Amino acid sequence: MCASRRVTLRSHRDARALSQEERANMRRYAPITLTTTRSNKLCLNSTMLKFRDLVLNYTNSEQATIVWLKGIGALKNSANCSKCASACNFVIKKGSYCWRCPKSGCQSVISMRDGSFFSGSHLKLNEIVEVSYWWACEASVSMAVQQTGHSTKTIVDWYNFHRDICAQWFLDHPVQIGGVGKVVEIDESKFGRRKYNRGRYRDGHWVFGDVERGTNNVFMVEVPDRTAATLLPIIQQYILPGTTVISDEWRSYSSIASLGMSHQTVNHSINFVDPTTGAHTQTIEGTWSQVKPMMRKRGVMNTSDDLFDTYLPEYLWRRKFKNDDPFLKMYEHVKEQYPL
Repeated sequence: MCASRRVTLRSHRDARALSQEERANMRRYAPITLTTTRSNKLCLNSTMLKFRDLVLNYTNSEQATIVWLKGIGALKNSANCSKCASACNFVIKKGSYCWRCPKSGCQSVISMRDGSFFSGSHLKLNEIVEVSYWWACEASVSMAVQQTGHSTKTIVDWYNFHRDICAQWFLDHPVQIGGVGKVVEIDESKFGRRKYNRGRYRDGHWVFGDVERGTNNVFMVEVPDRTAATLLPIIQQYILPGTTVISDEWRSYSSIASLGMSHQTVNHSINFVDPTTGAHTQTIEGTWSQVKPMMRKRGVMNTSDDLFDTYLPEYLWRRKFKNDDPFLKMYEHVKEQYPL
């Protein structure tokens, strides 16, 4: 649920309940007060881990974060030397954690982050995990910059990395909706408006979407145009045969029945619900009204094609796992996509 008023993540009552050691660990976070505005809201569902608990249990030090990441499988619990295959020791070298071969004459060093989601980053692990938390909260980039002290570029990069996890999840788990006895509404919608962006003409983005009635099943994909040659293969890819498909009377949909699906239409120039069949597309229209505000909030309605296409999987991912803690679910998928 999005906060509609001033949100304090750590109250004075919470502070008095902390031990002296815990106060010391949290000193760099106190006081943490967020003022939400129309364009800068935190979205916290009832299942989400509280930031205070995140700090106390997982991110009060890099060592605590390492213990947690190893426990969930996002970091290696052991490593063998790539040169002599000896079991390595987990050590601190020049202030950094790493794996080192104990064999005399070898002593090769392997990065603790080797092959993980965190590989190549200059940030400490507890700092990355906290950025993950702000992404999960749908905090704006400016809010995350304020709370973490990192640069805008750093936050943007890590937000992009998290969206890549969302996109990869759908590639690993292809979506097909509908089927015999199921009804799927389809529609296409324009995101953004015509503008000149740094000398380049931008005409927005066309997105094709479908939603299955009575379920949380939905899919959206950016398309270059609305021709039958573009839309029909997508319909065939994502909607199962035997489905009853409902659309408007856009001419590109006229051959849907040839795909082994029942097809009903509604003429939006006359009415929103067909008086004879009861066909309507109000469910998918309502879905557009949910995703477009999210895209506007992030300021990506007229962004590049490559970047825009990553925000759709983020919306679909959040919708699919809306009953889960998005922070913990993200790290579950990090573990899946970066097997160690």
